[in-house]
Amino acid sequence: MSNTLTFFSVWRNMFIKNKILKYRKNGYSIKVVYEQPVELDIEYLDKFNYCEISIPVNSKQQLQSLVERVLIIKPDKLHLRINDTSGYDYSDKPELPNIITSLEINSLYKGLIPDNITVLTMVHLKNTVCNFDIIPKSIRYVKYINKNSREIQGKIPFGIERLDLYLSRSTPPNLSFPNSIREMKIYQLNSFEPTFILPDSLEVLELYESTIFNSLPSKLKVFKKRFNEDIVNNFSFPFPINLQEISLPLGKTTQFLPNTLSNLGALKLDHNPFQIPNNIKELKLIYTNQQALEIPHSIHTFGVQLENVDFNLDLIPSSVQSLFICFGKLNQRGVPIGSIKSSIKRIMVSGDFDINPPIPLSLLPHITDLFMLKTNITKQDLPNNADLLFLWCDSIEQHSIPSKTKELHLIGLNSTLQIQPSFFKSITSLSLSNTSLKVGDLSNNIKHLKLCNLSNDLEKGMIPDSVSHLYIDSYGQNNEIQDIGLSNNIKVCKIVQGIKSSKDLFEKFHKIEFLDFKKLDIQGRPLNNTIIEKIGSNLNHPFFNNSVLPTRTDYFQPTFSNYLFYDFPEYQGKFSYDINFFDNF
Repeated sequence: MSNTLTFFSVWRNMFIKNKILKYRKNGYSIKVVYEQPVELDIEYLDKFNYCEISIPVNSKQQLQSLVERVLIIKPDKLHLRINDTSGYDYSDKPELPNIITSLEINSLYKGLIPDNITVLTMVHLKNTVCNFDIIPKSIRYVKYINKNSREIQGKIPFGIERLDLYLSRSTPPNLSFPNSIREMKIYQLNSFEPTFILPDSLEVLELYESTIFNSLPSKLKVFKKRFNEDIVNNFSFPFPINLQEISLPLGKTTQFLPNTLSNLGALKLDHNPFQIPNNIKELKLIYTNQQALEIPHSIHTFGVQLENVDFNLDLIPSSVQSLFICFGKLNQRGVPIGSIKSSIKRIMVSGDFDINPPIPLSLLPHITDLFMLKTNITKQDLPNNADLLFLWCDSIEQHSIPSKTKELHLIGLNSTLQIQPSFFKSITSLSLSNTSLKVGDLSNNIKHLKLCNLSNDLEKGMIPDSVSHLYIDSYGQNNEIQDIGLSNNIKVCKIVQGIKSSKDLFEKFHKIEFLDFKKLDIQGRPLNNTIIEKIGSNLNHPFFNNSVLPTRTDYFQPTFSNYLFYDFPEYQGKFSYDINFFDNF
C-alpha cells in the first residue's frame, strides 16, 4: 500500500461509520495517520481486513491507554511516535507491545526499545544529549534527525544496514559509522564540510544539498547527489572501481569513469579524450568539447546539454531509443545537426523558450513519446504518431494535437495556459497544471484525469462522467467537493489539497476501490491524508505514475536542465508497472 491516512477524530461518528462501513468485511484495507493523540476507535478499526496505524503519544497516561486498545485491535502495522519531553522513564510501564513495527523517539526518551521494530527514528533535540547506546542491535534501519545539537553518547551499533541523516547546523555532531551500513542518505539544511568518514561497507550513497567528501568507499555501487542550482561541484578524486550508477547534476570531473558503470545521469567530463565505459546503458552529458564523442552501442538512453558547441546526431548509435536534448543558455547555444535515427521512439527536447528546435518532429513517424519545453508550440513541433505528449508551454496552436495521441500532459510554463476543447478529442488520459478550465472543455473520452493548480474554481460539469481515475491538487479552492458533480464511475480518487470535503462525499461511489486524501481541510483543521484501499485491486494505472516535474521545491523553476539533470526521467508509466499507485505524485 502507498501513502498514509487520517481524519478519524473529526469524522469518526459522522463520516467514517455512516459511509464506509458498507465495505465491512469486504476486503478493504485502511492506513491511518493521526496528527494528535486520540483514543483509538476499536469498533471501527477492527472492521477492516488490514489495518496500519501511525499515532503520537505525549505522556505515559496516553501510552497506557494506547497499549490497551492496540492489544485489542491488533493492527498489522503500528508506527508509534513518542513526543514526551518530560524525561519520564518508560522502562517500567507500560510495556511497549511487540506489534510495534516502527518507533520514533526524541533524545529525552528514557526506556527500552523493542527488538522487533524495523525502523527507528531518533530526533536529537536542541541542547540535549542523544544516546546511541539504547539502539538494539537487531534494528536494521535508523533515521537520525538533528535539531541544532552536537552532544552525543555512544556509537551507532553494528548491524544497522540503512541510515538516513538529517543534519541542520553548520557543524554537525562527530559521528562514526559501523561497517555494516550498506545504504546512506544525507540531508542538510546548512553548508558544511563533513568531519565524519563514510563506512567501507557502503554500497548506496545519496547526498542532498552541498555535502561533499574527499573520497568515496571502495565498495560503493550507486552515487547520487542533489545540488543547489547555482553550485558546481568538482570531483577530483577517483571513482570506486565497482561503481554502477552515478547521478551528479552540475558535477564536473577530470577522472575517468569505471568500466562497471551502467548508468551516468548528468556529469560534465573535462578530461581529453572522453572515455565512456563500453557497457553503459544510460548516459547524460554536459557537452562542451569540440572533439568527437564515441558513444557505445550498449546505450539505450542518451541525453546531452549543448554549451557553445554543436552536436552531430549521426553519432548516436541505433541502440538508443530515448533521446534528450537541451540547447543550453541563449548566449552559450549549440545546436544538433544531422538526423534522428528511426530507432528513437522517445524524445525530450527544449527550445529554451523562444528558439525553435531545428528538428522537424512532425515528420518523424517513429516518435511515439514527446516531452517538450517551449514557449509557443505549433503543429509542426508534434509528431503525427505520438501516443504520449508532455508539453510545457504558454500557448499551443489550435488543432495541433495529433489524432493518435491518447495521453496528454499540459503544463503552463510562464503563465496560465489557455486550453481548447479541440485538444482533447482523442484523449483518454489527461493531466492539466497551471491552466484554466471551463465547463464543456473536457470530452467524455477522458477516463483518467489529473488537475493541478488550476487558475479557477472547479464547478459542476467540469469533470466528465466518464472519469474513473481522478486526482485533484488545486490551491486555494473553497468548493464543497460534492458540488463539482463527481459521478459514481469513480474507482480511484486522490485529493491532495484545496477542496473541502463533506460527510456525504462517497455516498454514491458504488465502484470505489481506492480513496486517498492528503492535506485536506475539514472544519478548519488541516489534516495529512487518508487511504482506504480494496485489497487485491489492480490500481497501478500507468497514467497516474507519470511525472517529470521535480518533486523538490528548490528544483521547481522550469529550466530544462532541472528536468534533464535533476529529477528527469520520473516518467515511469509505460515502462514500469511495479511501483505503488500514486507514489510519484
